[in-house]
Amino acid sequence: MELIKELTTCITEVRKLREDLATASACPPLIPTGTTYAQITGRGTAGYGSSRRPLASQGSFPLPPTTSTLPLQIKVPTTKPALIITTKTPVGTRQETVEAFRKSISFGGAKYAPSKVSALAKNKLRVEFDSVRDCEDALRRLQDSEAAQVTAEPSKKLKPMIILKGISEDMPAEDLVGVLFGQNIEFDDFSEEDINFRFKRNNRNGKLYNAVFVVSPRLFRAAMLIGRIRLDHQRVYSEEFSPFLQCHSCLQFGHTRKHCRSEQIRCAHCAEPNHLEADCPTKGDQQAPPKCHNCAAHNARFPNKLNTQHRATSNSCRILSNIRAKIDNTIDYGQ
Repeated sequence: MELIKELTTCITEVRKLREDLATASACPPLIPTGTTYAQITGRGTAGYGSSRRPLASQGSFPLPPTTSTLPLQIKVPTTKPALIITTKTPVGTRQETVEAFRKSISFGGAKYAPSKVSALAKNKLRVEFDSVRDCEDALRRLQDSEAAQVTAEPSKKLKPMIILKGISEDMPAEDLVGVLFGQNIEFDDFSEEDINFRFKRNNRNGKLYNAVFVVSPRLFRAAMLIGRIRLDHQRVYSEEFSPFLQCHSCLQFGHTRKHCRSEQIRCAHCAEPNHLEADCPTKGDQQAPPKCHNCAAHNARFPNKLNTQHRATSNSCRILSNIRAKIDNTIDYGQ
């Protein structure tokens, strides 16, 4: 009986193998007969001029799948087109702005509708749409309507930023863009207008450094899908670089300690003034939980009570998370 089971398993495997071979024989080979190793490897180096894809452009053989064409479980952020809505006359609440917007435009029969409406400061609204066409049509209709109670303008966006981590100090920063385009076939469709080197940052390893770039939305998405970018003898990590800033001196946002103008410093751990977190006397005390200065100040000003038992620089801070989300909302990640 054991022998019969073993033979049955072998027969099943052979049948499956024959089916796979029959399917494969119906497909053209990835690399045609007569293609040399030099031709295959040459596509990544030789001929990188105006086309950068000499063999592919000649139709000699299809390129093998790259990391950008393989199915990846990487979530890349997207940005929908949006309008900023402002009332023509001052209002007291955001709900009044919403009502004025509803009276100014109707989407009945328009074949589309706003995908999201968010409240902004100064009683303004941010109205998102699923496509650029829908957004432009809504903008045109509001601008052409003399009875509209609101004004509309396209939402201004910042270009996204990426950081390449762990670059060898032997690689000059001014050569990074050229090497990046010359060595990564995934960037063949881009130009130097899509990327701009901004500054260097220190790496934990003294022999390495990190580089920050401002890039176009399309190049940002390509870099996120690649994950690791080739630079000479290296494959360095590519991640999003957020423009979010928090001062570790006054604990406010939009600047760093180097450019802080506040005369008072506060501890990010205990929220007390006149010392920084590194000098906090209660930081190692298990009986003294941390206290967030920003959440405590919010609770003193508004009736809703936020949890304050966390550091002011912690990602679990509601205020910090909201500020970071607002900043991310100003970045154009593309669609």
